[in-house]
Amino acid sequence: MSIGIIININLTAEVPSFTRKVELGILDRYAKEKKQERAVCKKIKAGRRWETLVGYTLKELMEHLESKFEPWMNWGNYGAYEEERLKWHIDHIRPKSLFIFISPEDKEFKECWALENLQPLEAIKNIQKSNNYQLFEEDIREVGR
Repeated sequence: MSIGIIININLTAEVPSFTRKVELGILDRYAKEKKQERAVCKKIKAGRRWETLVGYTLKELMEHLESKFEPWMNWGNYGAYEEERLKWHIDHIRPKSLFIFISPEDKEFKECWALENLQPLEAIKNIQKSNNYQLFEEDIREVGR
């Protein structure tokens, strides 16, 4: 069973015009109800701040994402897909569903939430991408080690 964590990052304190929460949701893929998932996630998180779990601050996350923005991206157009309006999501380059971990201390949890695995991506492209992942030559070499 793969258990995960729901991490909410409230950007409203840092970016007043940004009124949504960035939900970095890794949920238990095998739980049948959201209530069960949330109970498991809450127990694992154990009151720890998300920064402690992922190893970087909100400022570092925002700077990382901003460094990868396309010209049209800004904090005002982050969020849920809206037809006829460009929006963007935080994308896991290697999808969350391809990692197996049971606690934030696991190596794969750290890899899943590493800044190097996060990028801003146009909302519709992120939805279309789903959990597809293209292995590149350097990834294949790393897996072979």
